[in-house]
Amino acid sequence: MVFGYIGDRVGRKYTFLITMATMGLSTALLGLLPTYASVGLLATALLVGLRLLQGLALGGEYGGAATYVAEHVPDAKRGYYTSFIQTTATLGFC
Repeated sequence: MVFGYIGDRVGRKYTFLITMATMGLSTALLGLLPTYASVGLLATALLVGLRLLQGLALGGEYGGAATYVAEHVPDAKRGYYTSFIQTTATLGFC
């Protein structure tokens, strides 16, 4: 809902860049989090917040990638090519 709205307003390319930056920044900040011993529950809240940002960015990236691929492949092979998005995401767990 968030990135779909932004994509409609300013374009998918810019929106994709925002999702990439959000994912990169939130992932980098995970490495800079203070420990629970130093700041208590704030560390937990920051961790949950950053993971939520990662999830939001992932949703935007996935939708943007699917739309981009679907628009730029032959009509007869649209399902085949877009299936690679889900397949490669799943292969990342192996």
